[in-house]
Amino acid sequence: MSQLAAFSLTYGVDETSYMIMFIPITAALINLVCILLLNYLYDWLAVRLTEMELLRTQTEFEDSLTLKIYLFQFVNFYTSIFYIAFLKGKFVGYPSKYNRIFKYRQEECSPGGCLMELCIQLAIIMVGKQALNSILEMVVPYLMKMFNTFTIKTGLQKKEEDMKYCNQWTEDYKLLDWGPRGLFPEYLEMVLQYGFVTIFVAAFPLAPFFALLNNVLEMRLDAKKFLRFYRRPVPHRVKSIGVWFRILDVIGRISVITNDMGTNKMSQQGEAMAHTAQTSMEAFQKRFPSYPINSVFGDNAWSPN
Repeated sequence: MSQLAAFSLTYGVDETSYMIMFIPITAALINLVCILLLNYLYDWLAVRLTEMELLRTQTEFEDSLTLKIYLFQFVNFYTSIFYIAFLKGKFVGYPSKYNRIFKYRQEECSPGGCLMELCIQLAIIMVGKQALNSILEMVVPYLMKMFNTFTIKTGLQKKEEDMKYCNQWTEDYKLLDWGPRGLFPEYLEMVLQYGFVTIFVAAFPLAPFFALLNNVLEMRLDAKKFLRFYRRPVPHRVKSIGVWFRILDVIGRISVITNDMGTNKMSQQGEAMAHTAQTSMEAFQKRFPSYPINSVFGDNAWSPN
């Protein structure tokens, strides 16, 4: 990686450097599509498992369902990120004895480490999920409202004099119902975003910025969605937000551990990359002593001090 960086600075960007960026981006996009498709399967599975428990009260049912859905979403969204951050390239072995599983070698990181791949994975999954959810939250309710408008029969004729009998409640009935979960998808989206911002902020420092942009946009989109596409929700008195308190507390504890481990790993990779870059440039200068490398990078460009 350091040699590619050095040659790119002197000779320009080559095809190999493009491939180093293209492959992780393609893998992250495919991973995002698989994650979004598996969400529907995990949602159905969580509902079925909760119904099999036969819980006594509605509060117990909602807490159990919330916990199951979030655990499935946690595994679905964060597994690949945890793998790249803490497992990939750790159990490869060495040239004379590679570690194999089912006769296949373990996946390795690039010579510069997995930090760039981790950052790409985080950016595409987080930003892609937010963008797609924002589009679906507006397009799907609009299409459903149009479908209800053409399918619900009000018993009215299409004459101009009969339009005065079309009451407001008749128009409101064409709007979408909230369903049994109410604002649960909104809570889930915010908690998942909170996990991206806190757990992996060391690897992707721009996560809070993208979260802020998403929240500013979400406020306006949700306001329009609630006023134009959904019926007025029926309020229910509850003590608190329930199991979400415990979930947020656990996320905060996990974020302390992961950020500490991520910071240590990035500092070690930074030192290794600096040492590799210095060694590579010294070897290049010994092999090509007539090349004026000091005129490009300076006399003390690779000095430890």
